[in-house]
Amino acid sequence: MYPEKHHILTIAYIAFVSTLIFILRTCSQLVNYLEVTEICQILYCDYYCVGINDVVHYLNKKRLRDRYPENVVSPGG
Repeated sequence: MYPEKHHILTIAYIAFVSTLIFILRTCSQLVNYLEVTEICQILYCDYYCVGINDVVHYLNKKRLRDRYPENVVSPGG
């Protein structure tokens, strides 16, 4: 591999990783304000949101449990 190509691939890789981190941070920040389905519609990241869907629901239930301990939400649903 020529040094020029290697340099271009390195820059492209760094740009890709930076973009991916930005998207993931944006998704995680929006989770605090929107429902998961709305995030998927806005960002068109259905394949990603399918993976984090369960995690987000768990975090929402945990947040509700912490906020309203008298209304305990069962782990199964």
